[in-house]
This record gives sequence, C-alpha cells and structure tokens, in this order.
Amino acid sequence: MGHVDDRTFSLSYSAADVFGLPSHIEGFPATLLESRAYGLPVIVGPFPGVERIVTHQENGIVLDVVTPDSIAAAIRVMLSSSDRLKRMAQANASAFSSANSWRVVAGILCELYERSHRNFKI
Repeated sequence: MGHVDDRTFSLSYSAADVFGLPSHIEGFPATLLESRAYGLPVIVGPFPGVERIVTHQENGIVLDVVTPDSIAAAIRVMLSSSDRLKRMAQANASAFSSANSWRVVAGILCELYERSHRNFKI
C-alpha cells in the first residue's frame, strides 16, 4: 500500500483479524509493534530477536520455517478458534503499553545491534 494517511492506517489494522510478518530477517519491525498495539494476534518468521516480541502460542505463532504451507497452516490454526484469537489479541493489547516503553524498545534495539555487530565479519 505504500505510505497511507492516518485514517487509512488505522482502518487497515482495525479491519484485520491477524497480522503476518513471515520474514527471515528484520531490523526493527515497526509493523509488528503497530499490530500488537491494535491487539492483533501475529504470525511471524523466526528472525533474530522475535522472541523478545512474540511468545509462541501466547500472543502469536512463531513459524519454525517460512513457507507458503507453514503460513497457511498457522492462519488455519489461528482462525480455527475464536477463543484463541481473543486470548492472543488481549495478550497483545494489554502488554503493548508496558512492553513498548522507551526503555524496553531501546533495549531491544541495542540487543539487535550487538548481535549484528558480533555476527558481522569484515
């Protein structure tokens, strides 16, 4: 969709039942934090640092491997239970404000940069 105005942004998240970010590598996934702020259960790839944002089966599903079949299976699992969706949505909505304070966000960023620095070889 590219850049959208604030109203379209809000309506897009509000209209969704689930948010998917099936990446292998992410820097700092603002869209994942935004989706949590809107109380959306999430489906994410196993990128470094994801465990700091998503707890498997608590507020989303962390894929072991990202394939079309694994994404489809995760969507089916999520949508098969309205109780599961509600529980995960509530976990994201209630945890968002405390989990995304500046101190926590800065800590996540620092951890990701440190990991990248350790893994980067010239």
